[in-house]
Amino acid sequence: MTKGLARKRQDDFVANTSLHRSGNPYEVAYVVQWLASPGAEFVTGAAILVDGGLGMRR
Repeated sequence: MTKGLARKRQDDFVANTSLHRSGNPYEVAYVVQWLASPGAEFVTGAAILVDGGLGMRR
């Protein structure tokens, strides 16, 4: 997601996340895997953010 951004902008994103690090594709894949599993069969119409807490800091 941040590959095309200048290094300063990438650092700003990381500084504004609660976890203070970039995520990786596996972290998104784990959420998708869970959503596709029977464990999530009662989940409907939900927005699940996988953003390292970026949305919480605003």
